Amino acid sequence: MRSLLLAMILVSATPAAAPLRADVVVTARPVRSGTVLGPSDILLQEGDMGGALSDPGAAIGMQTVRNLFPGSPIAPEDLQRPHIVTRNQEVTMIFENGLLSISTEGRALDGGAAGDTIRVTNVNSRKTVTGKVMPDGSISVSGAVR
Repeated sequence: MRSLLLAMILVSATPAAAPLRADVVVTARPVRSGTVLGPSDILLQEGDMGGALSDPGAAIGMQTVRNLFPGSPIAPEDLQRPHIVTRNQEVTMIFENGLLSISTEGRALDGGAAGDTIRVTNVNSRKTVTGKVMPDGSISVSGAVR
């Protein structure tokens, strides 16, 4: 019991480790949510790592998911792949099955980057389906109706 008490006292008396400091990626100016970051939007600055990015290449070309203030460290959770399709955007829905190919107009219910699965409403039938965002902004739909 004494050794346990002594160990607890020693652990509580040990100073906490200093935060790890290194060059981190920060914003150079105010950045609104949804902005795709370019080289002029970021800086490298010495600061606490605390989960912030240290490679500017990991931030350039990515889209912000929240507003960032000047000098704010940029963490991976602050960024996403840029959306090709935005919510309520008119899109071309394409259904392909073997030699059969059907295309029609739809409205995106979600935003998404290339490869993301989103919900889309067929403007003619008002049916909602899921589809994959293609690099050209069209939606490759499955046959599942919601």
